[in-house]
Amino acid sequence: MEVLTKRVNADNILEYANLPEFADRRVELVEGEIVTMGLPKALHGVVMFRLARFIGNYLADHNLGEITGADAAFVLERSEYRGDTVRGLDIAVVGNERANELYTNKVIEGAPDLAVEIVSPSNTISDMKRKTRQLLEAGTIQVWIVDPDLREVDVYTRAGSANYREGDTLSAGDALPGFKIPVADIFP
Repeated sequence: MEVLTKRVNADNILEYANLPEFADRRVELVEGEIVTMGLPKALHGVVMFRLARFIGNYLADHNLGEITGADAAFVLERSEYRGDTVRGLDIAVVGNERANELYTNKVIEGAPDLAVEIVSPSNTISDMKRKTRQLLEAGTIQVWIVDPDLREVDVYTRAGSANYREGDTLSAGDALPGFKIPVADIFP
């Protein structure tokens, strides 16, 4: 008897993500392996939507692109050697030149311009570092790691990183030109 196995990749990850065993979990593909995450807690959602509202309003007011949440999947790498990487993000911003890619029910090829992750109890430091590295290598201009417990934001670019706390003003640089927000406004 021959047993056929189907390798999970960027082209079929959505099939796997929609299986009943993943109904109560978020699914990502990290270097060819399915990684699941529990559903986030309430504070995570409050912070995510507060920040998404500010970013979304700015995008609409300045016609700069689109914003999406964790339901969008971005192909950050296709690799026969390591396996494909497809990540979801709490908040992602894509400029107008690629915004139409978001209007499908498919995974999006390439990285967003701005990626925002809200730290939750299920996140590990190593996975957050790996995800940040993958995003920057795939072309993301800025990655924000928002920590509701510490009430601060770590910003990563290919040139380095910076930490912003309450009392500081956060900007998105080339990822979202002109956008600024007081860090204190992100948190309840």
